[in-house]
Amino acid sequence: MQEVILFYNGLGIPTRQILDSRGAIPSKTAADAKVAIQEMVEYFKNGIMEHLGQEVLKLLTDWNNANPSYQERRKSMEDTLSKFMSESAKRHEVNSNLIKEIRASTDAAI
Repeated sequence: MQEVILFYNGLGIPTRQILDSRGAIPSKTAADAKVAIQEMVEYFKNGIMEHLGQEVLKLLTDWNNANPSYQERRKSMEDTLSKFMSESAKRHEVNSNLIKEIRASTDAAI
């Protein structure tokens, strides 16, 4: 029963109210409380998760219909990344050559 009470006390008030809708958990036996908790879990898993899954699927479908295809987005992203990497390599080369020149002039001055 201690496990049940610890679990119950860790729940938010709205979740406690849902769980208590079939009788207050603290007043139940440990076995009855565990059954009630399991029933609530099954309700959420089967009912709400199914509903959320349908909503997420609808949102994804709407999003896919309103946006370019995944392949087009991927190609665009790859092109952008390739351009960025190329420009970075050019800047690195310029900076490396500048550092070499500064080192050479510093060494000559010393």
